[in-house]
Amino acid sequence: MHLGVVLAEQKDYPGALAELNQAVGIAPANAMAHFQLGRVMAAAGQDEEAVPQLEEARKLQPNIRGGALELAMAIQRLGRQEESIPLFEQAVEAEPRNPRALANLGLAFTQTGKAKDGVPYLKRALVESPNDPVIHEDLGVAELQQSHFDEAIAQFEEAKTLDEANPQLHYDLGLAYKLKDRMDDAVRELVKAASLDPTLPDPPYTLGILYMQVGRLEEAATQLRAALALRPTNGDGWAILGSVLKQLERRIEAEDALKQAIALLPNQPGPHITLAAILAEEGKRPEAAEERKIAAGLSRTAVNRQRATLSTNAGNQLLQRGEISDAVAQYQDAIAADPGYAEAHRQLAIAYDRQGRAEDATAERQKVEELGKSN
Repeated sequence: MHLGVVLAEQKDYPGALAELNQAVGIAPANAMAHFQLGRVMAAAGQDEEAVPQLEEARKLQPNIRGGALELAMAIQRLGRQEESIPLFEQAVEAEPRNPRALANLGLAFTQTGKAKDGVPYLKRALVESPNDPVIHEDLGVAELQQSHFDEAIAQFEEAKTLDEANPQLHYDLGLAYKLKDRMDDAVRELVKAASLDPTLPDPPYTLGILYMQVGRLEEAATQLRAALALRPTNGDGWAILGSVLKQLERRIEAEDALKQAIALLPNQPGPHITLAAILAEEGKRPEAAEERKIAAGLSRTAVNRQRATLSTNAGNQLLQRGEISDAVAQYQDAIAADPGYAEAHRQLAIAYDRQGRAEDATAERQKVEELGKSN
């Protein structure tokens, strides 16, 4: 085990993992062996494999030092932010002045849309580690999520002084300036971000939108093309590029961009509407009419899905209050609005179970399964 830890400190992860796996094999009930194996797996980028080892360590020794924090960070990196929050809270309770625990708890709150709850932890982390640019950046993102643009800009500027060569910081700062309508400052920072890392798609994409908003259409098209070369699956980007090219009267290029958008966003009416306008300008009236017809159908589908979602949410609230019959009625309304909305069928099955209608519940679950297969 100790040899594995030393090898990990030297970044020899294959060698470290071989030793630590041997340690766990020799002493499967040793919490520290599991903890060190999980910690090194995480350091080697193997978070999926690390989580079971860290969980086993905490099962064998619930208060193992650093166990909650390491497990929380691995789960957070896997995108399971909601699950990470209670673990980070345990880590903070065990070590109230640990900046990593405080900062990552604040970040987890921000990632789950609860930036207001995260800000106090990020500020506490800065008290413990005032020169950490990552914590300043995370605090800036939390402020940005709350539309506190001046506070966000202040944090990003401070982070930038500590880590001038970080392209993500320049991007975050550029985005904050854009939202503050300080366009010249936004352009400067976004251009800097793109120059520091030409492989990042976000700076040229945001620059393209910014240029479009201020009427610099040629520059907008250039930046959007650069962004889409880096991230060709961005359907919204293709739709925006198509709209920009239409305004530039480059109709053939606009058609191509909009067809890309439609392929990537088959349920969105917007690209069809723009394409219909271009086809009409070219005198292709039957094709334009067909695109408008498709857009109208998609718009109706979107409205129906919205109604179904609202009715399902209302049903969920009634179900929580024990008003089962009223909940059933709401779920049935949702299905009438959008028969393909699986969540309404799923919740209706639960409501039927509570009414003792087992056969009806089974039928609804079968519909959920069929919808899953067709999707």
